[in-house]
Amino acid sequence: MRVKAAGLEIVTMGVCGSRRATDPAHRTVTLSDPAAGRHVEVIVAEGLLVGATCVGAADVGADLTAAYTRRLPVPADPAQLVVRPVAQAPAPATTPTHMPDRTTVCQCNGVTKGDLVGSWRDGARSVEELARATRATTGCGGCTDVVCGLVDWLASADPEEPTPARRAGASAP
Repeated sequence: MRVKAAGLEIVTMGVCGSRRATDPAHRTVTLSDPAAGRHVEVIVAEGLLVGATCVGAADVGADLTAAYTRRLPVPADPAQLVVRPVAQAPAPATTPTHMPDRTTVCQCNGVTKGDLVGSWRDGARSVEELARATRATTGCGGCTDVVCGLVDWLASADPEEPTPARRAGASAP
């Protein structure tokens, strides 16, 4: 479940609260920082995320939602699920040309730059059409600016409207 209120985002899923206390296989990690307005709790069992509550940390909530819904294996140390790496984040690409196709643009739905470019070449020519084709921007919305930037880039780099042959994947005569 995802709840949004002005200035606050809450995500909760799976096992939480007193239900986790009854199963000794559940391991819980909690980060609570009331001064910053955030609280994150994850519950793991058998190498999977089985529950989470996330308040005020939208980026962590998006990652937890993806891990939970896709049943992705969790790190050996589940604290890595609640704390972002301290290392400096890599500088964003100055142009989408330098972004590898395998770069994940939408964490919630696992959509890569390559998926978006492929859908563009198949005829999706707007953010809305790309969302319908790939589900990018339909989760937490954190990727919307990147998808908009990719649409602008693709429109200038590949302005030609797709032909039926291009939509079908055949080369034009």
